Amino acid sequence: MYVCICNAIREDTVRELGRCGVLESAQLAGALGLDSPECCGRCIQSIDRFVQLAGDDDIEPEGTMASTGVINAS
Repeated sequence: MYVCICNAIREDTVRELGRCGVLESAQLAGALGLDSPECCGRCIQSIDRFVQLAGDDDIEPEGTMASTGVINAS
């Protein structure tokens, strides 16, 4: 499932970063480009969700990220 449309980031990408030791919000934001000017900024506001995904490879998806406001649906 996509967690960031602007950068085409999928949950499995975030989990893979977590397995590689990228587990802090600033690290994830930089590695995923969430702090870039091209990104709409909605994902960085929900960086805790990305940290949760990175730290728990077994987490189950909670519906769609669009319904939680993590992705920009427009």
